[in-house]
Amino acid sequence: MLERTQEEIMRKWKTHEPPLVSVSCITYNHELYIQEAIDSFLMQETDFPFEVLIHDDASTDNTATLIREYEKKYPDIIKPIYQTENQYSKGVRMISIKFNFTRAKGKYIALCEGDDYWTDASKLQLQVEYMENHPEVSLSFHNSKVKFAEKIRRTKNFCGKKMKPFFSTQDIILKSWFIPTQSILLRRTYLQSVPDSFDQIYNGDWAIQLICSTYGLIGYIDLTMSVYRKHETSLSNTVGKDWINRFDKVMLLLDVFNEYTNKKFNQEINARKNAILKIKKREKQRVELKKRKSFLLYIFFPKEILKVILLTFISYINKLSTRQ
Repeated sequence: MLERTQEEIMRKWKTHEPPLVSVSCITYNHELYIQEAIDSFLMQETDFPFEVLIHDDASTDNTATLIREYEKKYPDIIKPIYQTENQYSKGVRMISIKFNFTRAKGKYIALCEGDDYWTDASKLQLQVEYMENHPEVSLSFHNSKVKFAEKIRRTKNFCGKKMKPFFSTQDIILKSWFIPTQSILLRRTYLQSVPDSFDQIYNGDWAIQLICSTYGLIGYIDLTMSVYRKHETSLSNTVGKDWINRFDKVMLLLDVFNEYTNKKFNQEINARKNAILKIKKREKQRVELKKRKSFLLYIFFPKEILKVILLTFISYINKLSTRQ
């Protein structure tokens, strides 16, 4: 936890009410990461007030206890909801919008999940100034580092090298995932009410991007100011392993968005769906081939033989190591 007091954070604020930015943080079983996330919010140097809205989805680890410690120390900034039943397992989607956006007081909403974090103390100040200077922009984002839990994998940039300053709805539809969620700052007014049809959507962050893009441009700030953490228990990583299921969820979102916009972007949506269907077909073929190989291996090499082969190989490697 930061040594910084609530009074020290609020000292530079020109006014104290209402907050200009509402930080929306959703979390579940993030006891290993939640402190780093909250500390990164509280380290922000701003001349405007901000609030931190945290939704804990009935964590079964120590996450809620840690949040309560911050709530006690920063009562005017940290504003949590502690669920007693896991909402996601009950089929509730778009959790950020349902539980945080609806109580947000800020003109802007910043996103960051409980296992990610910000790295620049001036992030909020810079991003708000950018939005104030670009009224045509409905949502802004910046680059982020991708941090892998496995130490053998190097940290890399989330966004590609060739990024343009502004993106349209067509770009959001046609391009692969290129906006880091924890880098987003959006205008709250555009997401005060979302149609019920979006309730079934898993890809909440992409839905938010699509909806905002219908109100204005998506602006890119060429700075790296956050970290997207990829680990075994992260939601995107878990769902990402089941590619076939993930394709179906993306197709569903595209259909819902198509209806939401009265098929204004029907051409782009159909192009994206056709591309997804081709990838889905290739992935199914790859999975089937893998199953066949596994079956043949099982038929021709029963468990006992495989065990002997493995032990022989290990013994051989040990002998080589001894000789060296």
